[in-house]
Amino acid sequence: MKPKFSLFAIVILTFMLASGSALAQRPDGISYEVWAKSSFGTEFPDCAIFGNDGVLWVFGLGIPQTFDQKDLGESEVFWQSVTFPDFVTFAFSGMATGNDTDGMIKGDAISLFGDTFTFKGQPGDCGFAADAFAPVTSSPWMQ
Repeated sequence: MKPKFSLFAIVILTFMLASGSALAQRPDGISYEVWAKSSFGTEFPDCAIFGNDGVLWVFGLGIPQTFDQKDLGESEVFWQSVTFPDFVTFAFSGMATGNDTDGMIKGDAISLFGDTFTFKGQPGDCGFAADAFAPVTSSPWMQ
């Protein structure tokens, strides 16, 4: 009789090796190219940059957000954010995996006005966003 544990260990080890670099990691310092869709019918590209200082920048929004990992900062995958006090308030929530060359981001957002959004993407340099949204004169996040 062969022990079942060895088969289980091989399956777990294979999974860990196959997903290697995409394992959970805080998004600190990572830029993500995202594709967003709004409840008012628009779809648009944007860039989300997680700073090492707890500040999240979404280029097209043009205002900073405070972010932290869920579960009182303990989660390595799930995060949430809110804009700094300003005339427009947004809250974002999502998950991010991987590192600056491998991984994904996915989440939702809601504005003070009740507009909702979904977004997803992957790590990238966001060069397109620097040109497209500087300076921000009209935000795709607002009607």
